[in-house]
Amino acid sequence: MLLKAENISKQFFRKSRNANRITVLHEMDFLLPAGKFFVITGRSGSGKSTLLNILAGLLEPTTGKVLAGEEDLYAMDDEAA
Repeated sequence: MLLKAENISKQFFRKSRNANRITVLHEMDFLLPAGKFFVITGRSGSGKSTLLNILAGLLEPTTGKVLAGEEDLYAMDDEAA
């Protein structure tokens, strides 16, 4: 099954350090074809875990959508997911 992310971004809100909003993932696309292996690397705090949580359906993106095949993970009702 193909896993595809289209124009996803994630922002978190916080009340400290003079910034109310922090962008962890900037608008990005991601394509993971079936039967392939990928490695996601980066510095600590660069958004790797956030990306994986969004792709797994655990954390809703601020913008964009995640498709598993033709189904939008975040448009499904709880029973379908």
